[in-house]
Amino acid sequence: MPKPPKRKNLKPPGKCIFCGGGNLSKEHFWPSWAADLLPAGTGSYFEHYQAYTEKTKPIGDPKETQRQGAVKTKKLRVVCVTCNNEWMSRLENEAEPILRPLILGNSITLNQSGQHLLAKWITLKVMVGEQNSPPDAVFSQSDREAFKLNCTIPNGISIWVAECGVGFWRTGYIHHTATLGLPNVPLADFRRKNVQATCFGIGNLLVLALASAIPEIDLDEFISIDGNGVFRLWKNVRRNLLWPMRFRLTDAAARKFAMALDSFFASEQVVWKPIPV
Repeated sequence: MPKPPKRKNLKPPGKCIFCGGGNLSKEHFWPSWAADLLPAGTGSYFEHYQAYTEKTKPIGDPKETQRQGAVKTKKLRVVCVTCNNEWMSRLENEAEPILRPLILGNSITLNQSGQHLLAKWITLKVMVGEQNSPPDAVFSQSDREAFKLNCTIPNGISIWVAECGVGFWRTGYIHHTATLGLPNVPLADFRRKNVQATCFGIGNLLVLALASAIPEIDLDEFISIDGNGVFRLWKNVRRNLLWPMRFRLTDAAARKFAMALDSFFASEQVVWKPIPV
């Protein structure tokens, strides 16, 4: 009996975003050990994504995706078993002792070394999380390979943390990305997104990471994030992070915090660079 013809246009096997290998596993976005520290949820949750092109013109509608299960069980199949079980697992284990009190709102003081460790853990989560939409990823393969080798945080990334723990922000995830340029700053033909913002909450800890993929756009020169309850984690001005913080963000303050990049998008400083079709 002749064999049935093979299906055409089959999706090729996925490759690890860090080493390019196969045998992918599912990576927890929120650490599996943190499951008991986070709220039980309602049986489903929402993720929010938005990509932009021309001045304040989104590409389509925001992607509000409803997923089954609790947000704390969110996984992505984008890393191989070896990376997941070796260097990524080591980083998770090293970060756990400082993450637990941050999540629970317990007392801890982070010096420069502790802040650097937390920044590396956050960078890992941002690199994995942006693979929800691979065409919109900002970090390059060389960025990810350098991170795998030495946990080198890419140039162009800035990280802030705050204490919130209110409603959506206990497990919320917001990711916005765009391709843009600045007046009188010529850019080479750039065919991928070059800036992004990722904001996520894990218990009482709220994180905002801004990233630019090209040296011509230094977001620190244009975006000022300050105010009560906000701490510059990477790179800071050499002061300790005292937790719990003196002020906690309200829901309204957390939304303003999460949308810092969008406010920049709407300013007159930005020249939009739509990606060529």
